[in-house]
Amino acid sequence: MWRAINSLLVVALAVWGAGPVIRFVPGSTIKLEQLVGEEDKERHQPTRSRTATRYQLEGTDLGNSFEHAGRVFFLFGDTVGRLDRALDTIATTDATDPEQGVRLDFLTSGDGPYLTIQPPGIRMGAFEVPVAGISLNGLMYVVVSTGHSMDAATDRSVLTRFSRPARFQPLRMISQLPAGRFVKMSVHSEPGPIAGSPPGGPFILIWGTGEYRKSDAIRPTPWRR
Repeated sequence: MWRAINSLLVVALAVWGAGPVIRFVPGSTIKLEQLVGEEDKERHQPTRSRTATRYQLEGTDLGNSFEHAGRVFFLFGDTVGRLDRALDTIATTDATDPEQGVRLDFLTSGDGPYLTIQPPGIRMGAFEVPVAGISLNGLMYVVVSTGHSMDAATDRSVLTRFSRPARFQPLRMISQLPAGRFVKMSVHSEPGPIAGSPPGGPFILIWGTGEYRKSDAIRPTPWRR
């Protein structure tokens, strides 16, 4: 249904250098549109989503996306809007072809212009953001990164279940620093079988990193559903 537009980057090892070099391949990526904000900063024209007019929302961090119930959901990090800038948001779209345009509709709650991601008992301040989402058996699950500290000693990831219109229920901790390797992650459901994995399925594949911007991506870890 939803087909991601993948950027093409070529990673080359510089023979004379001290490490890998990332080079952009001209023409490999094409801007389609700006998703968030009132005005496209490059084209100086209204965005399709008009988030300032519709939600009093100017900009967001991140943008992890996943499918659920026939729609695409976007998990956004620290958001610049009418509410506290450190709060996080969630939007959805029924667009099936990004080439034809994507209009985001932010989820709302009764006490504000947009819904914020605030599981009970889970701190969601600056640098504490949703990192992944997945749809399983008709239910939506959202992983958040919380417990942020400057020395990255207490950062951890927590699995929550989201029920509309506004309920996030914490379920379990997944990983925690300093030893944790899945504080930031990406998750994918695979019906299976997967070569090299135990027989059966379906599986959930998890790619993860530990300390922020200081750890390599860990190879996929299959969980049997």
